[in-house]
Amino acid sequence: MIPAVLVAGTSSGVGKTTVVLGMMAALRRRGLVVAPFKVGPDFIDPSHHAAICGRPSRNLDTFMMGMDGVRRSFARGVEGADVAVIEGVMGLYDGLDATEVASSASVAKALGAPVLLVMNVHGTSRSAAAMALGYRSYDPKVEVAGLILNRVGSERHRSLLEDALAPLGIPILGTLPRRGEIALPSRHLGLEMGFESRHDLDALADFVEENAYLDRILELGCNVAEPEAQAEPEAETVQDQEGGRIRIAVAYDEAFCFYYAENFEILRRLGADLRFFSPIRDPLPEADGLYLGGGYPELYAGALEESPTRHEIKKAAEDGMPIYGECGGLMYLC
Repeated sequence: MIPAVLVAGTSSGVGKTTVVLGMMAALRRRGLVVAPFKVGPDFIDPSHHAAICGRPSRNLDTFMMGMDGVRRSFARGVEGADVAVIEGVMGLYDGLDATEVASSASVAKALGAPVLLVMNVHGTSRSAAAMALGYRSYDPKVEVAGLILNRVGSERHRSLLEDALAPLGIPILGTLPRRGEIALPSRHLGLEMGFESRHDLDALADFVEENAYLDRILELGCNVAEPEAQAEPEAETVQDQEGGRIRIAVAYDEAFCFYYAENFEILRRLGADLRFFSPIRDPLPEADGLYLGGGYPELYAGALEESPTRHEIKKAAEDGMPIYGECGGLMYLC
């Protein structure tokens, strides 16, 4: 058993990322090892998780991984951790098209994890109860175990909300005041990456400790059974022509930073020797292949163009080196 909670929102933009980062910072400050997770195919939020938790954040996606894959990833991700915090995606029930596939709700059901629902209550009082009731009742297999009320305007506003929600019996585990300075910087594709933001960890931790019941939130997760690790599908170890390990150069810096941690783990399990480098600053390592992930190469176009590594990669391609580029990595190759 490991304490675990899935933090979901009624929609995007209600403040769940701020809540999650504040929880992670507060738990780390208490000396706990936090295993971070993110629902769905996201690279940006996990970078913030990793910056705070000091360990990779894993993506849990029932569309790409299936229910069993989500359970396996969770089981691996909680190894050595004291608590798991899972950040949801969009609204709790929003999935692929009009289905629950890839939704936060589907991950909560796969893991049996309790849901902490973040609600933006700005400009509402009794209507917040109707919203909470709807989210709790929509799917009885999803346990909405607590509420975080965000953007509470005043003590009177908080009192009105508590009175309106009391008949539902859903614990209110946080009432967060409007605090503009806590907001996270963003740009055209979402938030800044975790390594770009200077997190004031004490401010984030204080915000949650002062306005939420963190001990009670930890109790929510105590009934989550850790899924048994399941055997991975067998795969043949790949070797080079001399029987050695395949060497893969991986572009990893501020321009190329969109990677899933588990992709690296799979490559290593298959016998690959991963050699990380920066196309901006480093020469191309000796390698049998090149992996260029996504990121923001357009923001660093000048530095990438001036780097001599660009010519090394071009020559490697002309010499027949296998090169895989995705998203921003493909843009760079073009």
